[in-house]
Amino acid sequence: MRNQKNSLKPIDTPVYSYWSALYLSFFSRRLFVDVGKRWKGFSIGYLLLVIALLSIPFSLTICFSFNKFFNEQLINPLLQLPTIYVQNGEASINKPMPYLIKNKAKQVVLIVDTSGVINGFSNKYPYLNILINKNKMSYRIPTPQLFNGIQQEQNSRIPIEQYYSKEVNSVFNGESLVESGGIKKLKYVSQLMIYPIVIGVLFGFFVIIYPVVALLAQVFSRVFFSFQITYLQACRLIIVSSTPMLLVLFLCLSLNWVFPGLGIILIAILATYYGNALSALKAESLQLVAP
Repeated sequence: MRNQKNSLKPIDTPVYSYWSALYLSFFSRRLFVDVGKRWKGFSIGYLLLVIALLSIPFSLTICFSFNKFFNEQLINPLLQLPTIYVQNGEASINKPMPYLIKNKAKQVVLIVDTSGVINGFSNKYPYLNILINKNKMSYRIPTPQLFNGIQQEQNSRIPIEQYYSKEVNSVFNGESLVESGGIKKLKYVSQLMIYPIVIGVLFGFFVIIYPVVALLAQVFSRVFFSFQITYLQACRLIIVSSTPMLLVLFLCLSLNWVFPGLGIILIAILATYYGNALSALKAESLQLVAP
């Protein structure tokens, strides 16, 4: 008869992993017992995992909005730019001055003026992004409009100036600027940075907020459930029980369903699931002490 060696897990070893908690947090009371009794630390890793996963559709939404914005505010207006000749450090164009180019929203975003009438950015053209003068080209990065229905703010960023070289004669138009000026490369690099930025901002926000919420969660447990838990338990239970709330939050952000009263709904969802977690942990504790 073969002897089999079966290693027994310690009694305080967690039963459920972070990946299991992603879906069990919606319905499993046993998960919350495991989180309260056997999980270690603050469960910051679980919070990072949830935010990283839920940020994917939200980041894609931002990428699509950013791509639309970039095309409408920069690329499409630039493609309307006629041929400009630069000789001895001075630009010339066969068009009446000043030459204004508007975007789809009828906002002036590009001006060519070699007559000296418009030499800088002013409140008269609040959405102006590119200004081409006789001896220089000035531009400023526009403010992205990430959500539909939110009016884009006026561009108040400091412009970057680039003077023409007196030693090099050149000819360019909008298409050549788009293809060789690194504008498309800038768009793609910016889109690649959106996902890590979203994760960093949201993770940092919740890491600051949740320790404070955990203190309130301890008071909530004593007052409404007559059940005392440690601060670490409160942190873990708040983080795991907030999974449904975070799903609703990211879903609303991705679909642009931000409306008055959303915060109250999110708090109600969090309170409901946290109350369920406390109820499960308290029931388990009463079973252990029962004669």
